[in-house]
Amino acid sequence: MNTSNEPVNTVDYGVSVNEPSRVEYLQHICARILEIIKCDPSKGGNLLEVGVYRGGTLLVLARALRDAGLEGKKVYAIDTFEGHPYSDGHEVHPQGKYADVEVERIQELLNQQGLSEYVEFIKGRVEDVLGADSEPGRRIPLSEISFAHIDCDLEKPIAHCCRILDEKMPPHGVLFFDDYMHDHCPGATRAIQRHFGEDVEPIEIEANRRITAWSCLIELRARRKEGNTLVEFEKYKYGYKNNRNKSFELRDIDLEIRRGDIICVVGKSGCGKSTLLKSIADILPEAETNHGVRRHEAFSSGGSIGYLFQHEEWLDWCSVWKNLDTLLRIATDWPAEKRNSKIAESLHFGGLGEQFSDIDDLKNELPKNLSGGQQRRVALGSVLCLDTRLYLLDEPTDKFDFKLKVDVQEELYRRWFLDPDFTCVVVTHDLDEAVFLGDHVICMDDGKIIAAKENKLKGMRSGVRYGRKDFADAVREIESVFYNEWGR
Repeated sequence: MNTSNEPVNTVDYGVSVNEPSRVEYLQHICARILEIIKCDPSKGGNLLEVGVYRGGTLLVLARALRDAGLEGKKVYAIDTFEGHPYSDGHEVHPQGKYADVEVERIQELLNQQGLSEYVEFIKGRVEDVLGADSEPGRRIPLSEISFAHIDCDLEKPIAHCCRILDEKMPPHGVLFFDDYMHDHCPGATRAIQRHFGEDVEPIEIEANRRITAWSCLIELRARRKEGNTLVEFEKYKYGYKNNRNKSFELRDIDLEIRRGDIICVVGKSGCGKSTLLKSIADILPEAETNHGVRRHEAFSSGGSIGYLFQHEEWLDWCSVWKNLDTLLRIATDWPAEKRNSKIAESLHFGGLGEQFSDIDDLKNELPKNLSGGQQRRVALGSVLCLDTRLYLLDEPTDKFDFKLKVDVQEELYRRWFLDPDFTCVVVTHDLDEAVFLGDHVICMDDGKIIAAKENKLKGMRSGVRYGRKDFADAVREIESVFYNEWGR
């Protein structure tokens, strides 16, 4: 951090004042978002840099956009190149501190690296450039900004960024604030905490054997959950006897499923995971001990839940296509044209369509002629094509090879990340899968929830899961909690 008041043209352009590990983290988060957006560019994909200093971070963002291969997207770079028109009274922020920044020098660097086409510079005060939709000064399509890096130090512009970006960016948007909790930028910290709350945690990044925490990440998706509860269990109990007169029960289940949650359920075979899913869906036989559950009124109508059962049930004498059409006729009131479109979507899910010369071949293919993994892909695709409020998935990837399992997990994560209404409960035996997908991970044993843990990777999961320390640490932490409970 440059703590003197010397003109900034005395330092190197194109060099970030952030430590290398912080830049790497920012680059990783940005690249991860662009990777997700690439599947659906209509969701956004533009980037925003508020407060260009030496241009180092701007180069990082431009490279990420180029490497993502998203056509027509750009980084909007904003700075008051004439200098800040105000000061927060701190010695490193005198009025006009950035007066000596030469945007031409930064543009030259972009040209040298072939990045100029990805960057659009906008000159002016932050408050003027990032105006409201109704204001004539608004010059950036904020509804198409997926990632914003804010480094303008001072309280007034930061406060404006907090308000307008929180309001106008898409639900999946992510804000990365520099200089949060930094003693040089007390105004920035005040503005962020005033808008987002005092419980905003700084990002701890290790570099040169020391921990720094000068930035914070705000995920708008998490903030925009309305918190409305879809299903809630409170001391829920359910008991039954099977046809061999063997009894089983769920006991004292406390669980809340809110809009936008992904909850992963792990546990030993036979511990009650599938029974819990059926309790959520309200498809278990009535029993005297069935009580302690409240459901949102939306679940009183059909089509509100998409359920992937642990084992597929097919009409063996009907083609795969006819099976799916029958399912959609029962579950929806869609016309034939929409059903056909959704069936084709289901059959393409997980790359299944690529294994046939023509997707129409599956119109005559019987389920028995598909492998177990292919049948599972069709079943999962058919559930995900439904327009539902809640998805219940019982071991969705158990029959998949490693690559397909990862691909399907990524697709589930992508849908969740881009859609604040996507709500899902996943039963799995794979703890890596639970940590990657789940906001919350719960562990069951003998009909009870014995442990529940909020995933510390909540939100921006790692794009390269296996081998990354943050992912391995999260798995290890949840693993230790659950094994300690099982050992009691």
